[in-house]
Amino acid sequence: MKKVFLLSLFFIAVFFIGCAQKDKLTANTMILKIDAPGYSYSDHTLKMSANSTISVRAVIKNAAGKDINKSVTWSVADSSLASFSSSNSKETELTSKGTGLTDITLTCEGMQVTATLQIS
Repeated sequence: MKKVFLLSLFFIAVFFIGCAQKDKLTANTMILKIDAPGYSYSDHTLKMSANSTISVRAVIKNAAGKDINKSVTWSVADSSLASFSSSNSKETELTSKGTGLTDITLTCEGMQVTATLQIS
């Protein structure tokens, strides 16, 4: 009787732990994309003119393709070439300050998407 009771408690605990972790995002359950005018998914390059501003948006979906709301972080490798108006908003403005190449990175729950920013 005692073994059955302990075994039942173990299965209940495993069930609750499994349910609690159901919404945790991983690379296998999340799609993370950059959405911006001029962004090419084929070569992961975003092209923009010098001294201009464009809107960029984080697209985050679960494995079923449903939009989900999670916090993000935007970063730029060379801040002398470009900057974001907000580094932690799903929708933000990207402003170029000169010409050249740098990387921009979108991060959500440890998952990252990096694009080459080509400013001309």
